[in-house]
Amino acid sequence: MPTPNIVQGQIAIDPYNGILYYKDTSNSLVNTSLNWSQPNDSLIQTEDSVQINSDISVSGNLTISGNTTTLNTETLTVEDNIIILNSGLIGSPPSGLNAGVEVNRGSETNVLIRWNESIDKWQFTNDGTNYYDIGSVETASIDDLADVVLSDSSDGDYLRYNGSTWVNDEINLGADTVGNYVESLVSGTGVTLSNNSGEGSSPTISIGQDVSSSANVIFNTVTANFVGNITGNVSSISTHDIDELADVVITSAQNGEILEFDGTNWVNSIRPSLEPMGFESPNDSSLDFTSASREFSIQPTGTSFTVWVAGKRFIKTSTETIQIPNTSALYYIYYNSSGTLSQKNTFFNLENEAPVAYVYWNQSDNIDHIFADERHGITMDWATHEYLHRTRGAAIANGFGANAYTISGDGSLDEHAKIDIANGTFFDEDLEINIAHSTTPAIHSHQQILQGGAEIPMLYRTNTHFRKDAATKFPMKQGSARVTYNEYSAGVWSTPDIDNNKFGVTFIVATNDLHSPIQGIMGQNQYTDQGSAEAAKWEDLDLSDFPLVEWRPLYKIVYQTANAYVNTPHARITAVIDMRLAYVAAGTVPTTPVSDHGSMTGLSDDDHTQYLTTARHDAHDHTVALSTASINDLSDVTISMVNDGDFLRWNGATWINDAVNLGIDTDGNYVESISAGNNIVLSNDIGLGSIAPEIAVSATPNFDSVSTSTLFVDSIEIDPTGANSTDQVLRFDGNKFIPGLASTVAALSDLTDVSSATPSSGDFLYWSGSEWTPAVPPTGIPIISSATPSSPVLGQLWFDSNSARTFIYYDLQWIEIGTAAPPVTTVTKYTEIIGNGSSSYSIVHNLNTRDLVIEVYDNSTYETIISTITRPTLDSITVSFSAPVSTDAYSVVIIG
Repeated sequence: MPTPNIVQGQIAIDPYNGILYYKDTSNSLVNTSLNWSQPNDSLIQTEDSVQINSDISVSGNLTISGNTTTLNTETLTVEDNIIILNSGLIGSPPSGLNAGVEVNRGSETNVLIRWNESIDKWQFTNDGTNYYDIGSVETASIDDLADVVLSDSSDGDYLRYNGSTWVNDEINLGADTVGNYVESLVSGTGVTLSNNSGEGSSPTISIGQDVSSSANVIFNTVTANFVGNITGNVSSISTHDIDELADVVITSAQNGEILEFDGTNWVNSIRPSLEPMGFESPNDSSLDFTSASREFSIQPTGTSFTVWVAGKRFIKTSTETIQIPNTSALYYIYYNSSGTLSQKNTFFNLENEAPVAYVYWNQSDNIDHIFADERHGITMDWATHEYLHRTRGAAIANGFGANAYTISGDGSLDEHAKIDIANGTFFDEDLEINIAHSTTPAIHSHQQILQGGAEIPMLYRTNTHFRKDAATKFPMKQGSARVTYNEYSAGVWSTPDIDNNKFGVTFIVATNDLHSPIQGIMGQNQYTDQGSAEAAKWEDLDLSDFPLVEWRPLYKIVYQTANAYVNTPHARITAVIDMRLAYVAAGTVPTTPVSDHGSMTGLSDDDHTQYLTTARHDAHDHTVALSTASINDLSDVTISMVNDGDFLRWNGATWINDAVNLGIDTDGNYVESISAGNNIVLSNDIGLGSIAPEIAVSATPNFDSVSTSTLFVDSIEIDPTGANSTDQVLRFDGNKFIPGLASTVAALSDLTDVSSATPSSGDFLYWSGSEWTPAVPPTGIPIISSATPSSPVLGQLWFDSNSARTFIYYDLQWIEIGTAAPPVTTVTKYTEIIGNGSSSYSIVHNLNTRDLVIEVYDNSTYETIISTITRPTLDSITVSFSAPVSTDAYSVVIIG
């Protein structure tokens, strides 16, 4: 042993050499030889600390009488199987004297297991603050379980799972049970019910009178109107469920399933379709955009709205918002596959993003120039949506007629540069967009001032973004002296005035913009003559980054602007070209569909919150472990001779196993048994849980004394008395139904609403107002002959049986179908005076064309009146006004 380093008051022992070291009064190290042989029970004492630098072995008992014992060891081994704490305690323990084992966790809070003397229970803590009882399930009750919630338990209650917890409740038939049951019966025509009310009732169903199974079928005194076929089975299929059919097997049918033939039977199966994508009902939500904060919001119009994304359903119960950047651009707003409201600058990925809206933000103007609704429904799958978007784009359904304009004005009046647009509907794939005129348009409603000079905002390009001017009464942008155009020169976009006496164009388009759905796109060139302006093409416009496939061109308006024109815009409309029927090629979607699952984004997203993850597992309380316990271990549960199908029922004191007794343990009406009344045969009506009791009319019913004004018998087979011929049927002889030959009812004249008059060859039946009567064909019926028909009428068809050609009589001559008719050089005018206090008039002109020139003028001032005109048929028009027309105030002139 090396020389020890000690101070005064300390000793050191060298056990191998028997040497004792200490420091004397002069602080010198002194060593002394020792004899380790000590008598038994002798003591080695010192008043100072003793340090032993090697192993020590104690053969006897070791008693330490200090207040603190510290073991600086890494391994502690105790041979004794019982460790006694509080060994010095005598008498009753104080209530606050807890005993246990504490674990030092360094910088973390210590944890411990303790005996709580105050409540006489073992407890543990995982956080040093909250203590949990270490209990035995033998002393616990069922409502101690985390997933059991009991409330005012009553005798007869059962435990029912409500989707999150087990709660006590009565059993409600149909809601809490499986299998068929009858809640109540309703008596139909000719059927009498008795004993049909209350729980456990035994109703009786009767028809006619009692008969024996061997009785004959007698109808000779029945007064009845038979409805339906008089052949078929006794039981009508309309009274049965589809799964009663022999070749139909229904298993746990779900909403939306279909029947599919599996080779043997028709079985219910899931409808084959692509993933749902979109809004269950767009009307369940509303959209808004706040320019001051650049914040888009979507909120429920009621309690919630539902959106599907890639087959996942998200129910939104509150307002959701997202802010777009303060940079001029088009922003697409959508729900991603996690159901999170998102935005980006590229078009929607329709496979895994549910479109909501798009917003064009102008940083310089600090306003959203375009705010469009894109809430598509879920009926259309995403693949169809993408196909229609790429190949079809928006499509006009009806309306959008241009009216109240002139192309022959001289620029002296504002009306020479105005136009009205009628209401109309167009579709953005499955979104129906109805654009309507309103003098006070509601916000975000697709309403706009379209009459009295349509107020159409003008959209055009600047150097860094698109800009939209406030709407005026003129479909053009007014410059400093004349109308402007959108010029691109040397990489710069501007809006200079069109040169004096030159022409410009405006494209009027229908959009899904919620601010102003009808917009004008400013032409990007000026033209020296009208022909060049009319030749301008929509597809030549530079509208990069705009969702043009969501818009539909309506009209190309050609105008001339000149200093000599004294009206407000210094311009006049010279042509209005209808583009509603023109084909507009759809755009492309700038994405490639994902073909490999590993290439998909968001695979690490926690999209399925109904599944247990490590995080969700750790968030649960695991203080009481019951995995090894059974339900019978609970103190308030008593299981005795349990049978398959037993339930737990609360008897007022404990939960016991028992069968469900209808009427005692259940709510609601049920049928305990059914009795067969007159002419009724029952089957499957006996026993617990009988399925679909069958109620049928006896095979040999007797109606001899039935007294009813009308007996409805649907599909009943009659075996005529004394005859088995398949040619015989049941017929009514004016007094009763009797067997007879089919020929007796084979003629049309046997029917009550057909005339008995004898027809001639070629006659047809026409309705005279009271019956069907034979008559010769009218002249409008096609004629088949080899000779030219005589006395034809306009529109008469003639098939020449010699040449196999078809002709139509038109303009006093026979014209072969498929060849052009000679030009009609005559012009016909029709005039009608209108005015009776109404604001809309239907006028029949019989000109057989929609190619009409129509003018309405005031009968007192002879001024032209602005009106809305539609052409519903070839022979009529409808003229509408903004206010009622007084008696005979206007004349309508129609030239065709």
